[in-house]
Amino acid sequence: MQELELHDRIINRRNKAIAHSEWNEFQTSVDCDTKMIDRQRYFIYPEFLDIKPFTSLAKKLLDQLHNVVADLVLGKS
Repeated sequence: MQELELHDRIINRRNKAIAHSEWNEFQTSVDCDTKMIDRQRYFIYPEFLDIKPFTSLAKKLLDQLHNVVADLVLGKS
């Protein structure tokens, strides 16, 4: 999987979880017999996520962040 595709996939899943955009599929309801609240959970990653591409991408992003911070500290930005 390409890094940009992985990044977009992670951001998309995060946005779905945060923005509750899956509300129509995973609604909260009341069980009329038991009067208990019932809901289906939305899982960010129901499918397998290969850890190697993820950690590689995370390391690159962390390196970029360190560079930005170093530039700020040194007054280059």
